[in-house]
Amino acid sequence: MNERKPPPWSDDQLSQFFAQAEFNDRVTAINLQPVYELLTKVDAVFRRVEEATGHNGGNALLIPNLF
Repeated sequence: MNERKPPPWSDDQLSQFFAQAEFNDRVTAINLQPVYELLTKVDAVFRRVEEATGHNGGNALLIPNLF
């Protein structure tokens, strides 16, 4: 995956707030690993539902109507 990286944060308070939030976002996956694993599984299920229904144009499909 070719990920573009933003420039480093500045020293102002807003930049420091965003830097801390970014750090917390990544560390949460480590500190709350069971929750992160569950969210990964939920995401995989939604992606499979999207794949299963994404190519059909019918409005009468049950799964798309539920979501």
